Amino acid sequence: MSIAHWDQRLLLGVPTLDDHHRRLFRIAHSIDLAIERRDSSDNILRLIRNLNDFSDRQFETEEYIMETDHYPLRVQHKEAHTKLTKLSYGIQKQFEDERNLLVLVLQLHSKIIIGMRKHILEEDVLLADFINAVSV
Repeated sequence: MSIAHWDQRLLLGVPTLDDHHRRLFRIAHSIDLAIERRDSSDNILRLIRNLNDFSDRQFETEEYIMETDHYPLRVQHKEAHTKLTKLSYGIQKQFEDERNLLVLVLQLHSKIIIGMRKHILEEDVLLADFINAVSV
């Protein structure tokens, strides 16, 4: 079973963020399935790029909300986005260069998926609490 799945613990109560998070986990799951099926490295790379592209859009959305609502922790939150982005694009680059599926699986699971979960549960939950409080 893939660890790349969204579950109710990741629900924040902010529809836009929840929808984006679900989509990120669907893309990560599709990478897992492609690896399991032994798809071509070109297809796997396309999926990795899709994950990174959508992550960029997701982070832009969050950062816009943080700026618009004057979220007090926006600088730290944006730094967390930058760290995840560098990590994810580094893994993409490594796969582009080496095409090593074992390394990709280990990186995807140990860094990207766990990093996404941790970010949602530690950073985004605070943002969601703030958004929900401001919206009342």
